[in-house]
Amino acid sequence: MMLNQYENAPYLFFFNLLDKIKLFYSTGETINNLKQIYLEALPFMEKGWHKNDIDFQGYYSVDQYWDILTMLSIGYTLNIEQGQLDKLIALRKVVKAPDFLLDTLCNAIQNKPLPTQKEVMLGNTYSSLWEVLQAPSKEEATKLLHKHLKSDWYKKSQAHSWHGSHNRNSYVGYWSFESAALVKLLGLDDSTFKGLKYYPYDLLHGN
Repeated sequence: MMLNQYENAPYLFFFNLLDKIKLFYSTGETINNLKQIYLEALPFMEKGWHKNDIDFQGYYSVDQYWDILTMLSIGYTLNIEQGQLDKLIALRKVVKAPDFLLDTLCNAIQNKPLPTQKEVMLGNTYSSLWEVLQAPSKEEATKLLHKHLKSDWYKKSQAHSWHGSHNRNSYVGYWSFESAALVKLLGLDDSTFKGLKYYPYDLLHGN
């Protein structure tokens, strides 16, 4: 009985370490330190993932989706070694539903062709990123991603538990890490994004 009370402990450790990554990024911590925390978080995510009924439900909760999207995005952007990222890809495969954003990141990590299906599980928040990926030029992709960050991202993230946390004691920063991952993947010029609210510019350009 005592053990059952703590069966979700790995995921709680992961959740706290993910918040630590966001907080450390927000306060200007070095990229090397962010990588260290990331590598600490990944085993706890892996251990705790199957304790959240994802295997049985066949879908992610809103926050579970954000967790794996954020870990894939940070890992890809920071060039975390392939063997570590393969563990995340295995967790992604637990849910069979297609998702162009998650699968774009997984395929990029594995050097596979990008998805051609438009489906995304959290369509209200992330559907506009499909247009970024399908843009006919880098300039158009940059323009569309800028619009997504400036007009859509925070406003359409209301379902996430961290939304509005600046009004509570749990605020560690608002960052669209997936946007940095797409900038890297598409080879976009993000110089006009520096200082743009929600865009983690230093994740790509930090020390």
